[in-house]
Amino acid sequence: LTLTLTLTLTLRYTYNPRWKQFTITLADLCNNDKKTPLLVKCWDWDKGSSPDYVGHFETTVADLESKQPIAEFHLRKDKDKGKKRPKKRGKIGVQMILYKEHSFLDYIKGGCEVNLSIAIDFTASNGDPRNPRSLHYIGPGHANEYQKAIATIGNILTPYDTDNKYPVYGFGGRVKRTGQVEHCFPLTMNDYDPEVSGVGGVLQAYRSAFNHVLLSGPTYFSEVVATAAAKASATEFSSRGQAYHILLILTDGRFDDERQTVDQIVAASKLPLSIIIVGVGNADFSAMHRLDGDEVRLKSSTGETAFRDIVQFVPFREVKTPELLAKETLAEVPHQFKSYAKLKNTPPLDAKFDLNASEGKLPILVHTPSIHAIQRQPTSYLPDSKNAYTIPTATVTATPGGYAAPAPAPAPAPAPA
Repeated sequence: LTLTLTLTLTLRYTYNPRWKQFTITLADLCNNDKKTPLLVKCWDWDKGSSPDYVGHFETTVADLESKQPIAEFHLRKDKDKGKKRPKKRGKIGVQMILYKEHSFLDYIKGGCEVNLSIAIDFTASNGDPRNPRSLHYIGPGHANEYQKAIATIGNILTPYDTDNKYPVYGFGGRVKRTGQVEHCFPLTMNDYDPEVSGVGGVLQAYRSAFNHVLLSGPTYFSEVVATAAAKASATEFSSRGQAYHILLILTDGRFDDERQTVDQIVAASKLPLSIIIVGVGNADFSAMHRLDGDEVRLKSSTGETAFRDIVQFVPFREVKTPELLAKETLAEVPHQFKSYAKLKNTPPLDAKFDLNASEGKLPILVHTPSIHAIQRQPTSYLPDSKNAYTIPTATVTATPGGYAAPAPAPAPAPAPA
């Protein structure tokens, strides 16, 4: 079985092409086995006909490592086998740079603080809290969907927040003390101290808020995003200290300030911030999927494209088990965190936080990073590959301009992770 891992761009009008470098994880390249055979093929591109096959060579990651700074290989064809003086078909030089890609947990172990903020939807579309059919209904022995989501997802995220204190906000409610509809108000009703302690404190603040807030509308996200972004912008992420912010938004569906929210998210995409939106109820969440820029990167009203994806959407009702909910909630946070760490070019701090000594067990962070491979079966693994390789194809001599296609030579398919 041969799997095509990557194709370089065609370089035209040159007999000595230098292809651009590409980055690939060791897991994707060879299933973490440095002795897995790799096959590199080269073609000569023709404008009016199919490309002409120039030749190939075989190697392994271990072989490439041993021949650095540049490993040189002569191109061959199958018909050249056994010949004492095979035809010269060109030579390819490969430079490989090995670097360690630190995992999310490496940063946590090093002492990076994770700060969680929570924002809860108090708009009238949730239904009258006195009505048992309301998403906000609180009755004897009854936990509504917001309470279930707070308890379940809070227990997933809070182990990463070392001080166990979380600012909790509401949006879309009419606050009795001001008589105004507010779109980012503290559930503590204390503008100077919006924090509560633990998941129990969040649940208590949520219950108490109905004594001070009437459900209203419209549904605006932009203010809570701006508040979280302001906290993140004041955060240091360097060799001296590191902190990363997660904003958890709990909402029942459609929101009314999509343009302003997208603008805020795009502006925040260069900050140490991830946003997890949890949809409760069974409303239309199509707008939430648009914010989760997995397929198309968000673009602001001024045409600025988000620097990185920082939003993850989780439909609470569709996730049936706590294990799957943990996986979905944390599906993108490690990748988003690492994309910011790469932006800052900052390694983890010295180890200061003992994961084994922490209270309880940290949830497993699972994510599927972007796969550079083409025609590869879907895979997932825990949680971050430790090593990655950057392999630029170097000078090709006595070879028509073409493109190279590295691929594993026939070998057993890697076992699923």
